[in-house]
Amino acid sequence: MTETGRATGVQLAQRGAILEAISSTAQALLTEVQAHEIPGRLLEPLARAVGASRVYLFENHRDANGRMLTSQRYEWCDAGIASHADDPALSDLSYDLPGFEEMAAALERDEVYARQSNELAADFRSILEAQQVRSLLLVPVRVGGAWWGFVGFDECRREREWGPLEIEALRIGANLLGAVLERQRLDAELRDSEASYRELFESATDLVWSIDLEGRFSSVNATVTRLLGWPVEEVVGRPWEELITEPDQREIVRAAIRRKLEDGAAETRYEVRLRRRDGGYVPFEVNSRVMVREGRPVGIHGVGRDVSERRQLEEQLRQAVKMEAVGRLAASIAHEFNHLLAAISGYGERVLSRLRANDPLRAEVQEILRTGEQAAELTRELLAFGRQQPVKPARIDLNDLIQQRLPTLRRVVSEDVLVVDLTEVRVGRIHADPDLVEQILVSLFVNARDAMPEGGRIELSTAVVDAEELRRRGIALLPQPVYVRLSLRDTGHGMDPAVMTRIFEPFFSTRERGRGSGLGLSTVYGIVKQCEGYIFADSHPGQGSVFHVYFPQVEPPGTRRPASGEFRVSSALAPASALAEPGAEQVLVVEDEDLIRQLAEQILRDRGYRVISAASATEALELVTSLDGEIDLLVTDIVMPGLSGLDLAQRLRRRIPDLRVLFMSGYSDSPLLRAGLAREGAAFLQKPFSADALERRVRDLLDR
Repeated sequence: MTETGRATGVQLAQRGAILEAISSTAQALLTEVQAHEIPGRLLEPLARAVGASRVYLFENHRDANGRMLTSQRYEWCDAGIASHADDPALSDLSYDLPGFEEMAAALERDEVYARQSNELAADFRSILEAQQVRSLLLVPVRVGGAWWGFVGFDECRREREWGPLEIEALRIGANLLGAVLERQRLDAELRDSEASYRELFESATDLVWSIDLEGRFSSVNATVTRLLGWPVEEVVGRPWEELITEPDQREIVRAAIRRKLEDGAAETRYEVRLRRRDGGYVPFEVNSRVMVREGRPVGIHGVGRDVSERRQLEEQLRQAVKMEAVGRLAASIAHEFNHLLAAISGYGERVLSRLRANDPLRAEVQEILRTGEQAAELTRELLAFGRQQPVKPARIDLNDLIQQRLPTLRRVVSEDVLVVDLTEVRVGRIHADPDLVEQILVSLFVNARDAMPEGGRIELSTAVVDAEELRRRGIALLPQPVYVRLSLRDTGHGMDPAVMTRIFEPFFSTRERGRGSGLGLSTVYGIVKQCEGYIFADSHPGQGSVFHVYFPQVEPPGTRRPASGEFRVSSALAPASALAEPGAEQVLVVEDEDLIRQLAEQILRDRGYRVISAASATEALELVTSLDGEIDLLVTDIVMPGLSGLDLAQRLRRRIPDLRVLFMSGYSDSPLLRAGLAREGAAFLQKPFSADALERRVRDLLDR
């Protein structure tokens, strides 16, 4: 055989070995291979096929300053060739080193770089000579179109020219390696994406699900267990109708499915109740869409959000708006009723004062007055519900108040009711009217007593709580960070949900007809709101009830109490018989209600005062302008058409600086009233009033 024939035979054998190495390597790499196994599976067979001394893989990366570096990631050496796998000099090599620029430029252009070591620059050659390299062949590796690094063959035994066959083999190997690395990268991204989706799917607070075209659950996240109590494995594969059992709710879902599958709706939104495993129901807001594969629907995917808390907050808002409207109506009715009662009581007193002691009509007139007082008490309760009753706020220790009132409260209930005091030692102070807080306690005790006709137990407790407890009850905006909670728990018959929604409404009562006015709890509600507090009730039939009242804490325990500074209406009035005799004082009565104005006018004239009257502030100003004498006292309603009583008092005081003022109103806690009472010399008379009360207040002001 000639030399040419022998050379051709060697080349063919080498080509066959290379192709076999590439084929077997490609088949191996198409299977599941760990990332660290990839270079060895591919590069070692190729190195053996071409007879290289060493084969290696370098990967590019950048340092903190953005410089391109490269580091050796894999190396295989033939027998007798020294390994440099752990050589630190082959890590973080910079392409900026002298002699590396030419190599880097060629590889970045996707060109093969083949050299003899003696052809290289000194710095580059010194690195290769340390590894006994005499010839090298480098081929770039690209992953996803970007230059990833390079693979190289070294010849350490002799100088050799790398022929087209070796270059082709290494080029094929580099391309195959890049493709495998790209697949590994995409697989890793897919796994990360699937893991992220699974984590999101399982950790979602909303219910995420999908059903197939047969209506069976194909997937559902773990939220189904938390919200509905169903294990995931018990839901998957079951028809959706098993979680939606009510006929009207099923029809809602069927209509949504029809809109998507038949009418082509991209997505549908609806609200539906899902059945809990324990038999209860949870409202969900559902957003669903059709799943399409290759242009055909394969199922429906949806997300359901539990709207129980939202519905509860909406109901609380509706209840608050309703109570506010009812409160305004109740206060308005009470205000008008007060005018009538003032006339009934006032004229009744006048009639009574003219009857002899043995007159048979005295008893009947007295009965009229007693009935009027009962009606006045009813209006006070209505005003309390509407937050319009007189208040005398102060900084009080709730525990101290309870201890003072507890003996009286025990007498409210029967002897077969055990009252247990569980109040905490120190809760700080609240800002409230002590009498109104006592009214809250009495009303709650009476309510508990009526719920336990055969006896039972009442637990009275106090505690300091933060605003978070109220937020959990649905109160979002809170003016104070700390509250004092007053709780009263009974062991009575309890209340069902229908009763619970109405317990604070005026005139609503579960008692027998004729037993109470139905204003007890509604009065409590109004007082609590007036104190800028909150009240909640928890109850179930047969399990008793508990009422929680929250007052803003204005002073923590142990804090020295500062001066209050609140204005208080004095309740100490001298008896009418002890008052000084009226002189020649002149009183101006201004009231837009004819009955009240005429009554006040007659009462004061009967007591010896000179009286002039006006039906409006404008008329009063005109009267004063035309008078020769001075006005000693102004008795005026606060709320009147046109100018208010406060405006009238301010204008008259410019003319008469030492004018004394007595305000009258059925709205005793209005901003106008507070502003007027804050002025020196001002006083207040609550409607309805008696003749003696009017006389006392007038005389007291004139004698100052």
